Amino acid sequence: MCLWLVSPLVPNSKELSKKIISKILKVYADELSSDSIPLKDTAVLSSISKAKAKGLSPRQFGAAKPFPDPIQQMIARIYADYTAVLKESNSLDFDDLLVFGVRLFTKYPGTVTWCRHILVDELWVYICILDPQDCVQFTIFG
Repeated sequence: MCLWLVSPLVPNSKELSKKIISKILKVYADELSSDSIPLKDTAVLSSISKAKAKGLSPRQFGAAKPFPDPIQQMIARIYADYTAVLKESNSLDFDDLLVFGVRLFTKYPGTVTWCRHILVDELWVYICILDPQDCVQFTIFG
């Protein structure tokens, strides 16, 4: 008998990400107010999204500038906490879905062939049968 001890990865919505960041910001509220650092959840999420798009971990994001910026250092700490919450809840946010997809295709090139077969070959035939006027040539992953 096989038991699954780990739940499947759950995509995280933008609203849920915003709630997580808001809760983390409350943890740092005293420190943020004493250091006069004005941070909003949307600005933090935007910075985290840009860091993920560049492939930066929380530690790398905090060390990205030669002279530490207190706002960037605080966002790096929040980013680390946010990543821990996502990992603990076995979730991925939208940026993670993109980053992990790129990692998958880079590390395992055979998956590109499989996805091309499923997404292009089989889906192409399906689209052409349903709606022939939409049959336009396109390329996925080279």
